[in-house]
Amino acid sequence: EINMETEAKALGDAQKEFILAHEQLAAVVRSLQLAKTSLHKNEITKVEVGRLTTDHKVYKSVGRMFVLSTKDSVVASLEDQNKKINEEMIRYQGLKKTYETKKELATKHLQELSAK
Repeated sequence: EINMETEAKALGDAQKEFILAHEQLAAVVRSLQLAKTSLHKNEITKVEVGRLTTDHKVYKSVGRMFVLSTKDSVVASLEDQNKKINEEMIRYQGLKKTYETKKELATKHLQELSAK
């Protein structure tokens, strides 16, 4: 009976471990997708700002307001944001690999316990 309780506890712990790994992986995948979306949006904005002539007024978002800016300043700001997003994406891709491995190990452990 004690052995059954121990096995049930081990199985429950393995299930929790699997669920946690699955949730962590899903969160990283969502963050990676959001970063890709932001990067794409910034690229489109950069192209559109580049098409403007010098006599167009350009405004940059600062918090909850817009400030008159130069075209070059806006493009530089977008490029800086893209650099930061790319760095984030590299970090997320590393985390994704880590969580995929963690999920695979949890799956194997759960299968081993279930086979007993």
